[in-house]
Amino acid sequence: MDIILPVTLDAEVELVAPDLDDIVAGDYVELRIRVRGLLQGDTLPQMALTAKRAVADTDDALTTVQRVLHREDEGAEGIFRVPLSPRERLCVVRLAPAETAKLREAKTYDLRFWLVRDGKAVFRTTKPGTITAIANAVTGLTKLTFAGTATIEAPPLDVRGEGTQRFKGTAAIAPTIEIAGSGTQRFHGSGAIQAPAILVAGAGDNGILFEWRIGQSPTAAGLAFGTLAAGRTYRSAVGALVTVGSGVVRDQHTAYNPTTLAWEPVLLVEGGGANELPYSETITGWSTSNVTRLAAAAAAPDGTVTAVRTTDDAVNAGHNFRRSVAAFVDNMDVAASVFAAPETRGRMSVRVTDRTGAIRRVVFNLTTGAVVSQTAGIVRILSDAWTGAYRRLGIVVNVGAGAAAPVVSYELAADDGTVTYSGLGESVLTWGMQAHAGTYWRSYVRTEAAAASVAAESCTVPAVSGGGTLIMYRRYFDLATRTFVDNTVAYASGVAQAIGVDRGYTHLAVIRGNKTTAQCRALLGIA
Repeated sequence: MDIILPVTLDAEVELVAPDLDDIVAGDYVELRIRVRGLLQGDTLPQMALTAKRAVADTDDALTTVQRVLHREDEGAEGIFRVPLSPRERLCVVRLAPAETAKLREAKTYDLRFWLVRDGKAVFRTTKPGTITAIANAVTGLTKLTFAGTATIEAPPLDVRGEGTQRFKGTAAIAPTIEIAGSGTQRFHGSGAIQAPAILVAGAGDNGILFEWRIGQSPTAAGLAFGTLAAGRTYRSAVGALVTVGSGVVRDQHTAYNPTTLAWEPVLLVEGGGANELPYSETITGWSTSNVTRLAAAAAAPDGTVTAVRTTDDAVNAGHNFRRSVAAFVDNMDVAASVFAAPETRGRMSVRVTDRTGAIRRVVFNLTTGAVVSQTAGIVRILSDAWTGAYRRLGIVVNVGAGAAAPVVSYELAADDGTVTYSGLGESVLTWGMQAHAGTYWRSYVRTEAAAASVAAESCTVPAVSGGGTLIMYRRYFDLATRTFVDNTVAYASGVAQAIGVDRGYTHLAVIRGNKTTAQCRALLGIA
């Protein structure tokens, strides 16, 4: 292997042979140095080899061997051979001029270094983690040390060939590194590679083996999807409800970020959906108390004129419409919701009467979305802004254990949150009533005469291969916590991996190395 030194003859090179256990009888280290570009009249330099040896990690005295370089057509060359015994290694090899060489300009020097066994150069040893090859070409080298802590101080380091290059220990590498060839390159230990870039076979390699981010086509990036049923819905960038057909991914969904107070586009992947409330838009067959309903009275969140105007009657009583749900069994968590907008009345409640007859209710300000009042037993509250004046309002409760079927109700309310009041002929717009089992709200599922559901979706990151530890970075909106999170999980090389459902993804990546979430974020350029 060639080490090209475009420096003067006082250059120093330190090389460490393989581990003690790798040396067998008859092994020796051979070094050749060649001076190129000698001019007529140049003095042939005499080079001194100083070898410091170790036996069982005990240093011996320094030994010096001198060689006079002999003239060749291209310059001058000298050969040094240092025998090694079992359990012995050459710790330091130092080459320096034995006398002042009279050279009229700086020359180029080649240093060849290898371990010889049975007359053959050996670049590979049997002990894992040892240095199996130093370099085929190192340009601009001023110092090369391989010890417990490997330090390379050089301009660009160019390692070529099909052998295995390993830097053992806590290697600190500061320059640009270019690794070419089909061999395996490994950096052992807790090495920190600090470089503008590592070039593998001439192409940039920053450790990212796969990446998709929102705004890119998920399928073009390589994401694979399972069942994508018709009838699934999402919230658009303008807050409108959009229904998609079979086979369509929902990468235009938007989710509210409570940290930035902004809506972000995400790729929505849900584990199925359901709505146990029949006639979710027309409320046909629902029970009512002291309200008048007018179907198709105004535009709904999906842009169709299907919203129902609900007006309170002029009586001092409760004003509501409701539906019992036998499917909600003992101790089930239930998420109920509605799309509502104020007209002349600005308060409304979402209510669930549980299996014991207890009332669980939250009254909302339809203009601001704020909670006006609530009862005990509320697990979670939903109040999201949608298109126009619409908000999606919801509660999560546990229905307890008892004999009665739970009842989902939507009540008009007075400004102070009272649900029993004297009606004034004031109205609200309602649409898209929904209730399903679960501790959080899924996307809206439209129903007609019976309850309806949609099949679970699935999404898989493609199989990518890479040596060493691989991880998958994910950033997503969690439907359960209604927050954006990012984290990493292990990734098996060469195996396609499914991602979690009931999430809205913004970033997915497979990255080489056991990186932290913060390191992945920095690598991907995520603020």
